[in-house]
Parts: sequence; structure tokens; C-alpha cells
Amino acid sequence: GFRGELKVALNNTSLKDIVFIKSGINIQETFRLHNIAEEKVTIYPQEKAIAQGMLLYAPHVEVEEVEELDDNSQRGTSMLGASGK
Repeated sequence: GFRGELKVALNNTSLKDIVFIKSGINIQETFRLHNIAEEKVTIYPQEKAIAQGMLLYAPHVEVEEVEELDDNSQRGTSMLGASGK
């Protein structure tokens, strides 16, 4: 399977900053050293998932550019569903 690196764009919509903490880190001591008020941040463990995704195969296709489309489609000049299929 895939073992490379993926990047995830995060959008924090809250008024609090998000702090990602590794396990085994003393949170209170870390906040004290960096002068961070614990009630003004959301603490998020680094081990917890922050995104879900699925990789799908995308086949290679050849693209042919044309000046205009043919008028002989099964739909003709009517709108969606006019072919009766």
C-alpha cells in the first residue's frame, strides 16, 4: 500500500487555536513554558485521525479537441431525458 506523505489542509472555524500534542508530553508544563492559557486552545492528540480519504485509480484517457460538436446525438435538440433512455 501507499506509504508516502499526504498533506491535509485544515480550516479552524473556532475562535480557539488548535494545539497538537504528542503522547507522553506534559501538557500543563508545555503550556507553562510557552505562556499559553489552556482554556484558550483546543488540545488535539497527535495520534487521533484528523482526516479520512480514499485513493482511487484514475485511468489515463486521450483527449481530442474539436472545433464544434456533432448535431447527430440521440437526444437531438431537446433537453435532458428527451432520448427516452
